[in-house]
Amino acid sequence: MLTFCILFSLSSLFFYMLNKYKKESRELVFLLVLYSICITWSVYLLIDNTRPTIYIEIVILSMLIFVYIYIQSIEESVDPINIVAIQQNYWEVDSKTVIKSFDKLSNEKEDRVEVSASLDNLYSLNNDEKILSPTCIAYFKELEKKYKSPSITNINEIKKYPLHDKIFKKLVDFIEIEKELTLDYSMLINKLDNNLDFIIIYLWDKYSKDFNIGIGQLEAIVKNDIEREFINTLDNMNLKMIKLKGSYLQYKYYKFINQKGNINV
Repeated sequence: MLTFCILFSLSSLFFYMLNKYKKESRELVFLLVLYSICITWSVYLLIDNTRPTIYIEIVILSMLIFVYIYIQSIEESVDPINIVAIQQNYWEVDSKTVIKSFDKLSNEKEDRVEVSASLDNLYSLNNDEKILSPTCIAYFKELEKKYKSPSITNINEIKKYPLHDKIFKKLVDFIEIEKELTLDYSMLINKLDNNLDFIIIYLWDKYSKDFNIGIGQLEAIVKNDIEREFINTLDNMNLKMIKLKGSYLQYKYYKFINQKGNINV
């Protein structure tokens, strides 16, 4: 009975080990051979009644101890798990460029990583009344002096402006491929007074809301504050709470639309 218990213990230990530890092919072969030898000799000694039972038990116990020591010598698998995934990238911006761009916002401490973010507010409260904040007024005055939207006379001229061109091509994909619509872009250019910013904002506001798309990766390739204001305006068009960045151009766009009346292309 003791021999049977030892054999059962060996079997249980063997399969437990296979389940817990990751092995190479040669280790698996060795363990299978070792297990077979243990079973063979155990059965042989069990059947052979000419030997004292104590010797049988000593031999089987020795094999059990050897297997146990061998198992203990095998380290549990610490191989890294390699997750292969397709990066969702609407704008075809290299991931290294994105990481490098946002690295400057992080500050590594001994026990944490701090990330800085702009806390500038568009509004402030005055006697419980929401008014434009001093920061917002100063921001608008600064951009009023230096912001100038690019002007085009036809669609081909968008190629002169890489950031606008990248966004326009993505919007065209949404409009013509996903929604299966055909727009008169020449008419749109005329109605929006050749203002390229307003053209992109109009298309974005009207056609991008059905798609899960953001401007995060575009932040990594903007070259100046003017381009940053432009892409944040696009982001503001889909937000319920308007951010300070992007609010100036958004204000200019809505002011223009209100003066022009309804534009439907």
